[in-house]
Amino acid sequence: MEKSDEISKFQALMSLAIEQRDDLTAEIRYQKGVLKSLGLTDGELLDLIHDRHARAPISTGRAQLALAAVRHAAGLPAHSSPPTIRRSWSPAQAFDERTAQYMRASGRAPRSRSPAESRLVPQKHAAEAQEARLAPGAMPTAIKQTDALQPPIALQVPYGVSQHGDLVPARDADAEAVYACPGCAGLLVLHAGAVRAKHFAHKANTACNGETLAHITAKLLVAKIINEHSDSKTHITLQCTCSKCESPVQRELPHSAFTDSEIEERIGPYVCDVVAFKEGTPVLAVEIFNSHAVGGEKAEQLELPWIELEAAEVLADPFNWRPVQMRLKPTLCLDCKAERAELERVAARWKLPLSNPLYVAAVAPCWGCKEKILWYWWQGVPFAQEKPPEPVPRTLQFRFSKMYGGKYWMNICPGCRAPQGDNFVFLASDSPFSKLPINETQEMKASRQHQNAAVVTQFMNVIKRNLGS
Repeated sequence: MEKSDEISKFQALMSLAIEQRDDLTAEIRYQKGVLKSLGLTDGELLDLIHDRHARAPISTGRAQLALAAVRHAAGLPAHSSPPTIRRSWSPAQAFDERTAQYMRASGRAPRSRSPAESRLVPQKHAAEAQEARLAPGAMPTAIKQTDALQPPIALQVPYGVSQHGDLVPARDADAEAVYACPGCAGLLVLHAGAVRAKHFAHKANTACNGETLAHITAKLLVAKIINEHSDSKTHITLQCTCSKCESPVQRELPHSAFTDSEIEERIGPYVCDVVAFKEGTPVLAVEIFNSHAVGGEKAEQLELPWIELEAAEVLADPFNWRPVQMRLKPTLCLDCKAERAELERVAARWKLPLSNPLYVAAVAPCWGCKEKILWYWWQGVPFAQEKPPEPVPRTLQFRFSKMYGGKYWMNICPGCRAPQGDNFVFLASDSPFSKLPINETQEMKASRQHQNAAVVTQFMNVIKRNLGS
């Protein structure tokens, strides 16, 4: 596979993407993957996308041959209808083509410009119109805020798309540059007054929907941040929950977590808003919640770990992810991590297992020798008569208890061999297993309630004596 030939194919695809209305997203994405596998960086790919001079000598016929070769290699069906070629553009049309190319690369269909928006390009840019006719795909160098012929509408746009396809926040925008709406690809005007916060707005009345705009912008922003995070340019924190105690946990994601991302990526039968990849393998799906949450079926059956972020929170603070729902690998808080480390240390000392999912282990002092040992819980305690699940840890034995008046499966100290009675292990108020279910018979329940009542009566007698009544 010659690198120069694959670069030529990519340039041909870009020339067709600008000249025709066909959606070439899949073909461009495939060829970008080919070039990355040949060693091209994201910066070199960006240079290829915006180098219109390299695409100028590519004829339509040669570009169609390259398109057919890419589709064959990617296993994509060939289109039977010939492309619709546009030979020349005004500045407004040139802007349309660039933003349409951006929309197609984002996996969405571009919106056609309204007649009112087409009139927004001033006549003083006639020289730029001539340049656009000579070089299709060129953009006007500047359209200032004062050039608007109609007042902007109330819909504020927090981010704009630059002429290079970058998502730019309003606070960092250049007043002399041109920006498009991420939602509808319409022209934006930058408001940078002294009273209100710096923001974008549409130049004319628009059908752009605020909910759709927030969803699309948040989706593009998450993808952008993931890509920058892989280059160590940003820091992402993730708010999650401890899988044991359910307390909040804030983690800073390592820069090695992701290498790139894709928008509207299909994972099995489901299309995800954003998918983060690591060395070509999908590792995390990010859904954006605006008006529709992730459904139960998708939440249950999606093959990847996933989180769902609220669009408004992403726009307000894109580097701090606070999921409204998620399905991630188990995470432990610092206290539970320390508890787990202690558990592993004691288990290693006594050579006892921790891997059997049918048992829950806890560290506790032996009532006899006072050494730290492991106690096990399993389904069937307390006073279990049936044998515990296999393989049975060696410290669970069927032993006689004088207090119980018979035999049952109980925990044994691995050091002094003293039995650890179930009254202490499972039924005491400070038991490490107090939140786990137990098999309590009616006789046990009645006895416990009777003991509790006796304690209350004794407590009341002490109070009455102290009060002198």
